[in-house]
Amino acid sequence: MSDRRGSVASRGGGRRGAVTVEYLLLVTLVGIGVLVGLAAVRNALVQELDDVAEAISAIV
Repeated sequence: MSDRRGSVASRGGGRRGAVTVEYLLLVTLVGIGVLVGLAAVRNALVQELDDVAEAISAIV
């Protein structure tokens, strides 16, 4: 009977470990997505500021 309890406890620990790994992968993917998104926003902002600088220099 104690063998069954031990095996159930060990399976529960494996599930907790699997959930932890899943959360870690999810956080990693979200982090990569945020970094890629910020890089895209940065590039768009730099391009827009270049356009504004050219427009201002054309006026002067």
